[in-house]
Amino acid sequence: MNDVAVIGGGPSGIAASIYLKRAGVDVILFEKYEIGGLLSNAHLIENYPGFPSGISGKKLCKLFEEHLKKWKVKKQEY
Repeated sequence: MNDVAVIGGGPSGIAASIYLKRAGVDVILFEKYEIGGLLSNAHLIENYPGFPSGISGKKLCKLFEEHLKKWKVKKQEY
């Protein structure tokens, strides 16, 4: 059984899941569609820290997915 369930795989849900995992909490992330939420539809994101020249929504979502895999965050579709 998981200690915490995070609902929604947008940037906030992803960040919460990673912070929880890093703190040793057993977490599961529920996302109905794709990791990253509506960011995957964005052509260019120019206001996200760490990407001064911008990044496409799809590329940022791919990085989010890789970060979740690194921390072995369990994902569940609902």
